[in-house]
Amino acid sequence: MKKLTLAMSEAGVPLLAGTDSPAGVIPGTSVDEDLDQFVAAGLTPFPGALDRYPNSGQFIHQYVPGADEFGTIAPGKSADLVMLGANPLLDVRNMRQPMGVMVRGRWSRAASWRT
Repeated sequence: MKKLTLAMSEAGVPLLAGTDSPAGVIPGTSVDEDLDQFVAAGLTPFPGALDRYPNSGQFIHQYVPGADEFGTIAPGKSADLVMLGANPLLDVRNMRQPMGVMVRGRWSRAASWRT
């Protein structure tokens, strides 16, 4: 699978990080696992594993009727994003260190999720 994933990426096939969690797994952790697997297959964190988010947004906008466009940060776009405590370009596992999220223009610190 690693060889196939790398070959598809090198051939320009759009790859998506999944969000489905098997039973008994905390939702969202499957994305972490997918990013780890992309890097293990030989994709660099960016371009490679981390450019999957714009691909996911483009995929949903294209194939889900009525879905808003998302997955990029630009003026005039919705302000939904995650701010990380460490650079994921250096190590994709840094995606597991959120400082907080911006959802619909409102900031929420990660520390407030744990209290």
